[in-house]
Amino acid sequence: VGRDIITYSAVVSACEKSREWAQAVQVFREMQDGRANGDLLIYSAVVSACGKGGKWNRALQLFCEMADGCLERDTVVYNAAVSACEKAGEWPWALMLFCEMTDVRVQRDTVTYSGVVSAFEKAGEWVCALRLFHEMADGRIDRDTIAYSAAVSACAQGCAWERAFDVLADMAA
Repeated sequence: VGRDIITYSAVVSACEKSREWAQAVQVFREMQDGRANGDLLIYSAVVSACGKGGKWNRALQLFCEMADGCLERDTVVYNAAVSACEKAGEWPWALMLFCEMTDVRVQRDTVTYSGVVSAFEKAGEWVCALRLFHEMADGRIDRDTIAYSAAVSACAQGCAWERAFDVLADMAA
């Protein structure tokens, strides 16, 4: 039985879930060396694995390879890249990806917004976090627990307790 994209995707996904980024990349490269072409699923998994392993720069490198390989990136892979940047505290990169999504006509979702709000929160950029948090409501994007928690935490870091109460009141509404 030969190895195919489904087999490779399953192994990379298992590595991602186990936070074994190096093994995920190794399997991914083995797949490429075998001349199998990657798809969105395997790219999303390997980008996510790198992000979970704290290797945001490797995640972005793989993300960029997709465009070089003429694969059209979707919301899921953008979210994996945003998450990698967020986890590493690289809010400028998370924001750049967020803005790029509009340019390339990729739909932003709750995960996208929450990831960037969280990136701002971790960097102490509470004004930016709140602005984006409120933009979610304006754009009719559902705000999840992650977005609310990041917004409240950002207010706390900015000593903006009144704003934290506003977010809390909004959550109850």
